[in-house]
Parts: sequence; C-alpha cells; structure tokens
Amino acid sequence: MKKISVLVLAAAWLSFFSCVSGKTGTESISPVYVTNTKKVHILSPENCGKSIDDLVLFSGIFNGNEIQFPVLVESNKSGISMVMMNQVGLEMGNLFFDGKSLSFVSSVIPKKVKMEYILADFQFASYPFDVVQRHLEEAGLSFTEEVLQSNDKNGETKILRKIVDGKKVIEEILVDSKCTVIRNNLRGYEFTMETNNE
Repeated sequence: MKKISVLVLAAAWLSFFSCVSGKTGTESISPVYVTNTKKVHILSPENCGKSIDDLVLFSGIFNGNEIQFPVLVESNKSGISMVMMNQVGLEMGNLFFDGKSLSFVSSVIPKKVKMEYILADFQFASYPFDVVQRHLEEAGLSFTEEVLQSNDKNGETKILRKIVDGKKVIEEILVDSKCTVIRNNLRGYEFTMETNNE
C-alpha cells in the first residue's frame, strides 16, 4: 500500500467528499447524499446522547493510499468540534458545528470540501441508534444494529451498524470501546478512529 505525505493526501482524501454532494437549496448546510438519490441533513447536536472528548488517531484508505493523523474530537449537546493535526501536532484544520451553522477553517484542506460527510459518518457511528434509525428511515433507508461477541481474551462486545438501501449495504460501522471502523461500500472509502483511552 502506498504512503504519501500526510498533508497532500489528507487534502486529496477529504476533497473526495466535495465530489459526492448533489445540488443544495438555500440552506447553509448542504444535505448528505447517503446514496446517489437519497439524502439526509446533519442531526442537531442535541441528539448526541453521551458526550465525547477524545484525541483520536484517524486512519483512512482511499484509492489504495493510506492517510493517518490525530484529531481532537469534542461532541456534546452544544455542538461538534474537530481539530485536525499533523504528526507533529500542528493544526491542519478546525471544524465546528452548533446545529445552526457549520464552519471549517484550514490552510491545507480546500474550502470546497464537504465536511458534512465527515460529520454524518461520525453521527451514524456515535449517536443513539434509535435517533439515527428514525433519521435514515425518513430518507427511505434502513439502519440496523447488531451486538457481536468478541473472541479475544477480554470478551469485549462490539456493535455492528449498517445502512441499507433495499438489499444493498451502503455502509458498515463497527464500534468497540477504543475503535470505530467505517466502511462505505458505495463510495469506496474506509476509515478508522482509534482512541488510547483505558
């Protein structure tokens, strides 16, 4: 697998999300096209359930290339904040969503990048199941959750969530206490968010 400069590839990978959005109306926050025809809007932070305040290692695979960088993530009922850094801790981008507006500032990542897609995947993985299920059902999509028993010595359970359109699995999300893996079968990308919390 090829490894390319973090800054260059992070910008290229995130730019992918600028290409998958359809037309938007007058709303300041663009809808997220979960499929080519079915869309949802970002959920209000009030739906977040548990609060999150973690430094996560973000690893992604896109077009056979791998990227990896730390992200400081804070999510609560007031909003979602993500600070993206390079390997030496310098800031690459700063995202904030308060339910009414979405701001993203970066000297590296192009302004055309649709950060709504990153937020949507984060919400699909971390927001309460019933909230996400209702939200996706309104768009004509199914959302399932299955508890898996791990075979490791700790016996930790994992949660497998799926977004389904008819019989086609659009996205799979595997979550445990330290790691979230998101695989989008339609768009052809995969990323992992891993924490060091004990």
